[in-house]
Amino acid sequence: MISFDLKIYYKMCDHSVKIILGKENRTLVNKIKKIGLNNDGIIFGGLVRDEIIATHYREEFIKKKLNFENYWNKDYDPETNGRLIIPNDIDIYFQKNDNIKEFIDEIKAYIQLFNGVVSVDNMSNSRNIRNFNYNLRLQLNHTKLYIVIYIGRTICYSGIRIKIEIDILSSDKHIEPPFYNLDFLSNIFIMEKNNGIINIRASNCTGTPLDSMSIVNKSKKTSNILEDIINFRTQFIGNFTHLLDTEYINCYRIIKMIDREFSWNITNVPFSPFTIDEDDEEYYKCCICLEDIDNNKSLISINTNSKCKNILHKKCFIAHLKTEQNKKYRNGNNFIEIRCPFRNPFNFKDCFQNVNYI
Repeated sequence: MISFDLKIYYKMCDHSVKIILGKENRTLVNKIKKIGLNNDGIIFGGLVRDEIIATHYREEFIKKKLNFENYWNKDYDPETNGRLIIPNDIDIYFQKNDNIKEFIDEIKAYIQLFNGVVSVDNMSNSRNIRNFNYNLRLQLNHTKLYIVIYIGRTICYSGIRIKIEIDILSSDKHIEPPFYNLDFLSNIFIMEKNNGIINIRASNCTGTPLDSMSIVNKSKKTSNILEDIINFRTQFIGNFTHLLDTEYINCYRIIKMIDREFSWNITNVPFSPFTIDEDDEEYYKCCICLEDIDNNKSLISINTNSKCKNILHKKCFIAHLKTEQNKKYRNGNNFIEIRCPFRNPFNFKDCFQNVNYI
């Protein structure tokens, strides 16, 4: 993720222009969001989740009466650093194709104001991971926008690149995101605009028991999910167990959640954050890099049927997970399987069974 405290200064005719990259990035995302909602789009996925987090911690920042001059400084009041979270991509759904055209045209016109570039890719025939995910249960039209602009560009300086990807989904069916294909509980919320008012609510098409709950039980559960979101906790609920490549997709989704500046604790997967107890006299070595382990670095504990304790540095664990995903190892039934460093099965396809919706 782009550093949030990056600042660039230019002196022109005794005037200085201060550029805060995080602020510029957030403004770009907000503009795209506004254009999408004004064209009857429904925003879902990471942007909605990050909006919930950023809004909560901004309010906490204000409650503390902190100095807004330092708002974009990540070293200033780290307890409210969630205020700085910015999505790297945007997912938006349109019911009507006319709205898609208007949305793309307005995005292009806006980006051209900054001499930026917008590339449009029709994903209908693509076999990439995102397209596969969206079409597991329902045929959806998928278009992708790639946006690149340069902040602070001058004759002598090329500027700093900001890029963002937009996934545009549409369907001729009456449905809303996430199209009965929810991956994490943190992604149940969608954003829409009705009668001029922007609203965030739980989707009615999650594909989970939430869809059929009474309003009381659903409100209780969504409140718990919101509490988890602002604490960067969630549960993985992908349940396409019949597909041969399920674990490849599952692994991709999970890596994307933990390998980021604001890392998530996924509470129902076979690994978890680990802290060495002060009274624990056991001696640990990372089973990947073989270096001694202490609490000065982020640690992960892997839970398998092995009698060995799988304690790893988090960065070593993520590297191992990426390697396992790329290997696409298949078991005797031809299903892709993820394995721990000791080659024990380490899969995510059954995690949805551990989710308690009550």
